[in-house]
Amino acid sequence: MKKGYLDDIDMSKDKPTWKNILADFSMAAKNDEPKHVVQAYTRSQPLSKKINKGMARNTYHELTLYCTPLNCNVLARTQDGIDAFVSLLFHPKLDQCVCKDKLEVYRGSVIKSEDVLNGYEKGSIIISTTFLSTSRDSTIAETFNDPGNTNEISLLCTYKIFNYRRTALDIQQFSEHPEEKEVLILPYVPFKITSFESMVLADCGKRRIEVELEEIGDDNLDMQSAQTVSTLV
Repeated sequence: MKKGYLDDIDMSKDKPTWKNILADFSMAAKNDEPKHVVQAYTRSQPLSKKINKGMARNTYHELTLYCTPLNCNVLARTQDGIDAFVSLLFHPKLDQCVCKDKLEVYRGSVIKSEDVLNGYEKGSIIISTTFLSTSRDSTIAETFNDPGNTNEISLLCTYKIFNYRRTALDIQQFSEHPEEKEVLILPYVPFKITSFESMVLADCGKRRIEVELEEIGDDNLDMQSAQTVSTLV
């Protein structure tokens, strides 16, 4: 994980947090214990954002530019670190965290423009190339989609999970913020948009978009029409 990630991050702004993150990774390696990697992921937004941006960028280079680590400096520098992180979240010791029942989780965010939702419409199939942090509690998700006094757009995504595959991990017990009741949706899980509503809230005049997505099984997956997206929403 150090290659292309930890070595490239400016840790001077929050040294105590990064000290704990480095300790998490050291403990994970020493004890072969992936829960410490989960703890590291939830400690710092700069780390989780860097990992997700790296995953999205690498997917773009691989699928759009047809790059390989042999002819692309981006993949050569970051792919090993990303693959190592992803593989750790598929570690057998995290099987206890795999969501097994049908559940509904929520993700709140704020977007500057509806342009980032290009391709989001009822009936579309969306495959995220990154991790998605969600909550079992919709009220918690709502705390992340308040645009405040800006002209940005409030967005709430509701994901209905059926666990046709290793879809998501319930990481509340390992999280730095257990009160958020976090469920981490793993990358490359296909969802079908069942509802897309754009509205203006009468009480404040702010724009709000609500999207409902439902996990689909491989039997119903049409890769020709599926759209890959990064964690923009």
